[in-house]
Order: sequence, then C-alpha cells, then structure tokens
Amino acid sequence: MGKVDLGEQAMELKFAGRQLENQAKGLEKDVTKLRDEVARLINQNNRELANTKANLLVAKQGQINQLYKLAGQMEIMATQMEIGGLMMENAKEIKKVNKNVQKALATMDTNALAKIMHDFAKTDKNLSMNTAFMGQIMGEQTSATMDSQVAAKLIREIAMEQSIALPSSFADLTVQQEAAAEPEKAAEVM
Repeated sequence: MGKVDLGEQAMELKFAGRQLENQAKGLEKDVTKLRDEVARLINQNNRELANTKANLLVAKQGQINQLYKLAGQMEIMATQMEIGGLMMENAKEIKKVNKNVQKALATMDTNALAKIMHDFAKTDKNLSMNTAFMGQIMGEQTSATMDSQVAAKLIREIAMEQSIALPSSFADLTVQQEAAAEPEKAAEVM
C-alpha cells in the first residue's frame, strides 16, 4: 500500500470547497434577480406567479445554504487531514524522543533529559491545542429549517423593502404584515 499524502488530499478538499462557495455566490446573483422579479409581480398584482417565484427563491436560498454548509464541512475535513498529518509527524517525533530518552537514561545525563522533556512538552501542547480546536469545530453544526409560511414572509419582506403596498389579492398577507408591525410600533412608543 502506498504512502497517503494527507497534505495533498487536504488541498484538494479546500479547492473543492472553494468551488462550492463560487457556485453559491453565482446562485446569490440569481436570488437577487428573483427578489426583483417578485417585487415586479407584486406590483402587477400577480399573486400566483409571485408565490411561485417566492417558493423558487426560498429553494435557491436553501441550496445556497447547503452549498456553504458543504464547503464548510470540506474545510473541516481538510483541517482534520492536516492535523492527522501533524499527528503522524508527531508520532515519528515521539519515536525519536523515546530513543533519545533511552540514550540519556543509559548515560544518566540529566541536562539532556531536561532538554528532551522540554521539547516534548512543546510538541504535546501544540497537539493538544489543535485537537481541542478541532473538537470545537466539529461540535458546532448549522441547520437550515423552513416553516410553511416562508414564501408569504418573503413576499411581505420584499414588499416592505421596495415600499410596495400589497394589492388586494395579497390581503391575507397584509393582515399578517399589520399584525407584525403592531408590536414594533408599541416598542417605538416606549
């Protein structure tokens, strides 16, 4: 079996992650266009098509989130591989330290023993810090959840951003919009 180059594999993963990020950035441009299109459809009082486009917009935003999440996971895997490579190097170093300790013990050279232990403590501390950092990264997870009212909320947000009064065909959204605005007005008064 050939030697595995973890550093090279880590670089490939990082490159693939960057490609996914670039895809997500391209989709963000599509999302901006869709937001403008939804605003135009609201102005034209075309609720059905506005709702369809808003659902498409939500799906694209979900896809963007997934791409960024996957890119982040690839970055984490690449970092793990880099740390794995460092751990393999550390194992070689420990083997060397063990040999040096045995030699120093055979001659009872306390200065050599102290230097060996000091150098090993530095290596061990760096390894512990990297391991703790990886544990922290792996413990953090992101999840994107959507409820059934996401498209309606998005239509209201776009209408508010564009200062568009929702037409009568969006009446149920207007009621929800006014109900959401009431707590904000009460907070402004206080």
